[in-house]
Amino acid sequence: MTAAANLARAVRKQQGGLLLDTNVLLLYLMALADPSQVRTWKRTASAGFTELHVEFLGVAVEAARRLVTTPHVLTETTDLSDKVPGAVRTRYSC
Repeated sequence: MTAAANLARAVRKQQGGLLLDTNVLLLYLMALADPSQVRTWKRTASAGFTELHVEFLGVAVEAARRLVTTPHVLTETTDLSDKVPGAVRTRYSC
């Protein structure tokens, strides 16, 4: 069984949903807006995220019964989203 399939199975078993912290939520939103920016945007590049992380995150999100976050995470994500490159900003919103 592939790593992605194992991940999907593990996420589906979680009854409470998939908790996304700030960095992972930023990665997810950037990947939705423009996946090519994941390696170049300072916030995701400095964390070492790659297209493989985006792929695994997509598998996890699709497998999740629901996505969970906190008000603190949403505030931090919004603050850090101000630094999204202008060309991507129109497709990226928090």
